[in-house]
Amino acid sequence: MKKNIKLESIKIALSSLLIVTYLLSITTQAKPVPVMVQNQKSDAEEIVNKIPVRDLTLEDFLPYQEIDYKIAVGDVMEIMVFGHQDTFVEAVPIAPDGYLYYMFCDPIEAVGRSVEEVRAEITTLVEPYFSNPEIAIILKHRVQSSYLILGKVRTPGEYSLEAATSLRQAIAEAGGLSRGFYRGFSVNIAALANSFIVRDEVRLNVDFKTLLENPADNNNDIYLRPGDYVYIASSLAEEVFILGAVEESKAAYYSEGLTLTGLLAGGTEFDSGGYLPSAHLKKIIILRGDFKSPTIIEVNYKDILKGKTPDVYLMAGDVIYVPNKPFLFTRKLVNLAMKSFARSFGGDAGAYVADEYLFNDK
Repeated sequence: MKKNIKLESIKIALSSLLIVTYLLSITTQAKPVPVMVQNQKSDAEEIVNKIPVRDLTLEDFLPYQEIDYKIAVGDVMEIMVFGHQDTFVEAVPIAPDGYLYYMFCDPIEAVGRSVEEVRAEITTLVEPYFSNPEIAIILKHRVQSSYLILGKVRTPGEYSLEAATSLRQAIAEAGGLSRGFYRGFSVNIAALANSFIVRDEVRLNVDFKTLLENPADNNNDIYLRPGDYVYIASSLAEEVFILGAVEESKAAYYSEGLTLTGLLAGGTEFDSGGYLPSAHLKKIIILRGDFKSPTIIEVNYKDILKGKTPDVYLMAGDVIYVPNKPFLFTRKLVNLAMKSFARSFGGDAGAYVADEYLFNDK
């Protein structure tokens, strides 16, 4: 009975801790690979790249004008024959069937047409009743006259597109990029490389990094259209994990271009740049990618500090383990790193599984 209870507890712990699936998959065949010094695309970028994309055209840089607006179901018109007060109707909605119903004419198909096209047809239809009629028509409510801007801006939401608005202006109107705090400093928490704009279910090829970091470059500052969806991605989902002989085991803020030196040298004058004096720097390991088939990178950090080897670009999700003593076998070092990772970031379930199930050396 006690054995069954223990097995059931293990199952619960396994199901509650994603990292356990990683731990179970480390094999004796895992071998170190050469240090990778070129930055690579994150998983978030790959997801964004699955959305159909098109290059920008001249039309994207033309200011939006109300004359370009196409009427939609739910829009509301104000209509009258100029000079005839009894023809004034303050609210003429576009019906669910797509037609406009005005008192002096047959139903007019309105959806998908411009206001000017509808005005011209009303003029033709009321000519039998009025001499040289002039139709005054105002679009009072537009259901599709807005755009969405979500993600890491200060005031995300739906914004009315009442006038020509560029992408840069729209982000400014939403309060600009959100900021957070990392190591006591205010930092942008927007992942510009992963941000995007979708129009008519197609992603426009806009470089948000250039758009927002180089104000003099207007090659990406397109004008918005009704129905546009702008998303500013978050960099908070992109973290690297550092543990072992370091000042603090933690999930650290990741930004594009972060290197191992940038991570370890981010301390203060009161520590050793993030690692302890006892740290064995000749064999730091980085665990990268899906741990069902992990990439194991061995790094001689002392050689990096001496300029003998290139620094290593980190990727979101990397686990960096700094040992406090030399290890003859890489697999033993990897197992220790994974056990430490489970205990540090997996909570009680991770500690239980690591101690009682995966690494029980008794």
